[in-house]
Amino acid sequence: MLKINIITVLLALTTTLAGQSETQSIPISVSYFSHLLFQPGVKVGTQISIKDWTKEKENRLARNKQLAISPQLAYFANVGNNQNVLLNIDLDYRTQKAGRKFFSTWSVGLGYLAQFQVTALRLNLGDGSKEKVRERWDHILPSVSYAFGKVINTKMSWYSKYTLGSKINFDGASTMMLFMEAGITYQISKNK
Repeated sequence: MLKINIITVLLALTTTLAGQSETQSIPISVSYFSHLLFQPGVKVGTQISIKDWTKEKENRLARNKQLAISPQLAYFANVGNNQNVLLNIDLDYRTQKAGRKFFSTWSVGLGYLAQFQVTALRLNLGDGSKEKVRERWDHILPSVSYAFGKVINTKMSWYSKYTLGSKINFDGASTMMLFMEAGITYQISKNK
């Protein structure tokens, strides 16, 4: 029941904030996503802006700042051992100097990780066939992230992101996880 409640809250937050967005474009991110580089995968997501502002200081370049919510869906696997699906939502704080193309982002996130782990191997002695037996394990994944990137043009940017999370099992055990990501963000225009 707790798993269903967490997923419902994450989806409700995303839907509510998406309806409040006033921007004229929707950013879509696609990236190579990996746990310790040994479990490759892919991640897709979007970003919903909460607040944009500019901070100016005397004798310095102005900084553009943004606070946003980023829902994401990822898949990664350790081939032959496990497969993982991650539903995550981040609260992003992004800064970029005015007139510059490079940006940096700090994030805190909360995710739901479903892990399908091979727990046994069945061997049929009659025909020699093998069958992997998988067990599903569910985890909560709070995380912190740092990303940096560069705006290529008004429609596209690239980024690299590093995430440290704590995989908390529903039975109380926890494990640290390190994720690395490299991807692009493309702005899709909305129809008025």
